[in-house]
Amino acid sequence: MKQSPRKPVHSPDRRDGARRPDDEDWWNDVLHDPRARAPKQNYLDGPSRFRLDQQNERIECRCRCGLHHWMDRDKMLGQVGGNINVLYLVREWMPCRTRNKMANFCEAYVVI
Repeated sequence: MKQSPRKPVHSPDRRDGARRPDDEDWWNDVLHDPRARAPKQNYLDGPSRFRLDQQNERIECRCRCGLHHWMDRDKMLGQVGGNINVLYLVREWMPCRTRNKMANFCEAYVVI
């Protein structure tokens, strides 16, 4: 009597292929991935979705103080150039209500 070859048993605990070790390094890789962070530079070299020239014609800006403002991209391109970081631009140019003489800080952001 000839026996048929045994088929591998697949269970939920078994997985084909290599498996990464069970440690926290993979999570640290995710948290520190430079592609996931917003750039902190005022002017950006190379392609980025945060460059002014990569934005829509009208840029929607909001602040945590409740202010809602629209900026015209083409007008801003003539004034500051296309490689400026829109996050920096909005925080500097937004007429925010939370600015004061001691701390000229604004929490405005661009709705992308």
